[in-house]
Amino acid sequence: MTTSPRLSAVVVHYGDPEPTRRCLDSLAGVDPGVLEVILVDQMPVQCGDHPAATRRIDVRTNLG
Repeated sequence: MTTSPRLSAVVVHYGDPEPTRRCLDSLAGVDPGVLEVILVDQMPVQCGDHPAATRRIDVRTNLG
């Protein structure tokens, strides 16, 4: 039986990818059975793939 993670963290990226990558790096050691990491990746410069992100949402424009 598969269970859902207990917590979800939504990381919104916009602009400089380095702060976003550092944030994702800090979440990388958390058990994915406990924490789901959702990356909302926005233009103009996208962060790209990261192993900590269990789900990724690509957005072409800044939605505010």
